Amino acid sequence: MAINDTEGRPILRFGVLGLGQAAAQALPALAAHPNIRITAAADVRQVALDKFAQEYGGQTHRSVEELCASADVDVVHIATPTTCTSNTRSLPSRTASTSCSRSRWRCHSKTATA
Repeated sequence: MAINDTEGRPILRFGVLGLGQAAAQALPALAAHPNIRITAAADVRQVALDKFAQEYGGQTHRSVEELCASADVDVVHIATPTTCTSNTRSLPSRTASTSCSRSRWRCHSKTATA
């Protein structure tokens, strides 16, 4: 379910796939945007998930399937190396309203390595 801010503007709830260097660079800018909420992340490293939960207070997941299945995620930002996401080109979006594109911004529902 989409949410709105106090003035009725839509807020996108972002999930982040991968919590390495790319995420470390992108998360502060995303979090600072008034119409974005960082609500979840997925990574294979528990220490990275713990740090994310402490800093952003979002849900943590061990797989991309869990991340994309979350009702609190509208968009997934892929912050993994290109070699980890190249096999996800043809994966479908979770819902018709989920934002998808080929490059860094994409939501999918099948396996990718975080």
